Amino acid sequence: DDILSLDGHHTPSARSDDSDASRDSGVFSSEDVDFKLDSKTKSRSTLHLERPVPRVGAFAKLQSLHLAGAVQNIVTFLKHVASPLTNLDLVVEDPFDKADWQDLCYLICQYFGDSLKSLRVTGSSVSRYTDLTKSTSKGDAFVGRRLPLDGFSYLPLLTRLEIDLPESVILRDADVANVARACPSLEVLRLCPNARFSIPSGGPTLSLEGIAALTMGCPQLDTLALVVNGHAPRADDVFFALCVSSRSLVRLHLGHSWVRDPLQV
Repeated sequence: DDILSLDGHHTPSARSDDSDASRDSGVFSSEDVDFKLDSKTKSRSTLHLERPVPRVGAFAKLQSLHLAGAVQNIVTFLKHVASPLTNLDLVVEDPFDKADWQDLCYLICQYFGDSLKSLRVTGSSVSRYTDLTKSTSKGDAFVGRRLPLDGFSYLPLLTRLEIDLPESVILRDADVANVARACPSLEVLRLCPNARFSIPSGGPTLSLEGIAALTMGCPQLDTLALVVNGHAPRADDVFFALCVSSRSLVRLHLGHSWVRDPLQV
């Protein structure tokens, strides 16, 4: 109903109006909610809730949910789900608007942070076909887009986090460090493990040192899959610190990582 009420005919992602107001997912549109703007950025995606939104909605006993569609539409649907979800599987259209992605991350933490144990986000078949077409037409791997994970702030029970998108694949050390802080109970973490980076792109932005935040912050982590840049200068003192060594890691998948000397890495 909320989606149709915007113009009566089309979903938000299909509208021709590109103004900020037209892209507003409505997640934070309640009149009785106070807002604050992060001083570091000026975008709409930095809005945080001052106090929890009343949990009133449908599906009071729902535990597992699978949704597919545009990120903005998924956000509009999820804001009406009042049940304590434990498993959330999303198939999204990539690329997506950064502000909508931030809204989704904030909503998941605000609404389901006390219950969510598994979160999976994958790209739709249309998104994967479009990405394949771009890569083939350029004759090299597609450069990719930034995937910010700073919107995840509170998921203490999450044991499985899987994000596998065709185009939004650029991660930074700060992203995985934030995931380690927000999700200390992680056992399985997969972050775009099949991404390929072309030479013009400069390679993956996630360094080997970035993994240290995960091995230290997630003591139960047993499966890790991501793409790192082993060509970047290394801080050897990090790798000789015993606190960095994981006592739980069983499976490590580094996909199409940039590595010169596998043994050294």
